[in-house]
Amino acid sequence: FEESMAQFPPAKITFDYLWAMSSANVKDGADAGACGDGSAAQTLSALRYVMYKMYHQWYPLDATVTEMCENYKHLCSDLNATQLRAICPVTCGCYEWYAPPSGFFTV
Repeated sequence: FEESMAQFPPAKITFDYLWAMSSANVKDGADAGACGDGSAAQTLSALRYVMYKMYHQWYPLDATVTEMCENYKHLCSDLNATQLRAICPVTCGCYEWYAPPSGFFTV
């Protein structure tokens, strides 16, 4: 079984996003990076692929962002969990001011 992004159908929203970002300024790019689980991956299919690359677990097409992120919440405070904290910031505590799951690494 060979994994690649070619396995996932392209989404119109992805092409629209890339087109908008290709002509955007720095502020537009920063505004697009809100604190939301899965937002860094942009699409569910890309998030499924990223989760597979990080944790070698495929998720079904109907899996939600919350399901995918919650499975790894216990790893948020790991030193090498930077990608997880970037992909699942809400799950890892980006909005929590007191003892979030990501501990010291919360921004």
